[in-house]
Amino acid sequence: GLASKEIAFTVPLLVWLYEWYFFRDLSRDWLMTGLKYFAAPAIIILPVLLYAYTDGDPLRILAKYDDRDFTLLERLLTQYRVVWLYLSLLFLPLPSRFNLDYDFPVSSSLFSPPSTLIAIVATVGLFYAAFRLAPKHRILSFAILWFFINLALESSFIALEMAFEHRTYLPSILVVVALWQYIEGWCASIPKLAPILALLIAAGLGGATVSRGKVWCDRVSLWADCAAKSPNKARPHFNLAQSCEAAGQIERAVAEFRETLQIDPEHAEAHNNYGGLLQREYGKSEEARPHFEKAIEYREKYAEPYNNLGTVLANEGKIDEAVVNFRQAVKLKPDFAQAISQLGMALTLQGNYKEGLPFLQQAIKMAPNDQTFRNNLTAATNRWKRQQSEAPGNE
Repeated sequence: GLASKEIAFTVPLLVWLYEWYFFRDLSRDWLMTGLKYFAAPAIIILPVLLYAYTDGDPLRILAKYDDRDFTLLERLLTQYRVVWLYLSLLFLPLPSRFNLDYDFPVSSSLFSPPSTLIAIVATVGLFYAAFRLAPKHRILSFAILWFFINLALESSFIALEMAFEHRTYLPSILVVVALWQYIEGWCASIPKLAPILALLIAAGLGGATVSRGKVWCDRVSLWADCAAKSPNKARPHFNLAQSCEAAGQIERAVAEFRETLQIDPEHAEAHNNYGGLLQREYGKSEEARPHFEKAIEYREKYAEPYNNLGTVLANEGKIDEAVVNFRQAVKLKPDFAQAISQLGMALTLQGNYKEGLPFLQQAIKMAPNDQTFRNNLTAATNRWKRQQSEAPGNE
């Protein structure tokens, strides 16, 4: 399980806890004995697993925070509030509350925002309640522990996204089971009430599913929903811009690219893709060029803007500068067929057919169905043949 999904890390603890709850009747003697046998393997196995998953460098987990806009401490503090968001979604699953890409406010301290401390106290209180309820309300108690233990890995110190709804799928199973058990108990005096409630709940959830399904029907509607619910986050607007461009909604794509750059002026991909859109759809190479340059400035090891800038330069007749950019694009991304073809074409325009033609041939081998690459090779070969006929021996 660990080799396919890291959340399997919690399985041994849950199996042991299940044994204690439902087969050992919460026996303290068995608990103490079991801890001895459980703790020893854990002390040995956990460091080995950590070493294996991090390729011998456990600090790599912390290094991933360099790519996040929050720190380890901020994530740990915020996750208490995130967990209560997950719980609230289980009890109030309105379509308007669901969001693929949350812009969740980060907790910078116990009191910023104040709900951080409240969430921590509430979580501790719920754990306390779980153990107090265990003797008489076994399933409810176990469901509470099941929920938190299954979230333990993804809501801890690992530098993952702050909140994702799909993390609640497995943790919510026993919570739902426990809730329905109590609903049936409350309806015991009125036998027909339970099936009626079941139908009403199923109808409500079914309607909510249909409503949410409409949001997921295509990429544009999905990212439009995210952008509306996370208006100050760059990624939903960027993904919406890309989706609109793919769907042919060019003006809307332009607006969303601009919104992305207004939120995050250093968004390299947005600069590159917006520049590409301006160049392709409107022929505004002069307006596109600064965006390619900014994309390179903000992310030096990004091949696409080098290729796009090279195209602008080549169209302006600045072949030498274009070759420099195409070479950099190929260096950063050796399997970038378009850049390879562009480099080959630019080299032949310099008169360097000996180096350029092999690049054009390589691009066709990588993408044999791309007609543009074949046209480039044909045009370059015809030029070379004309040059040979006019000045034999010139390569």
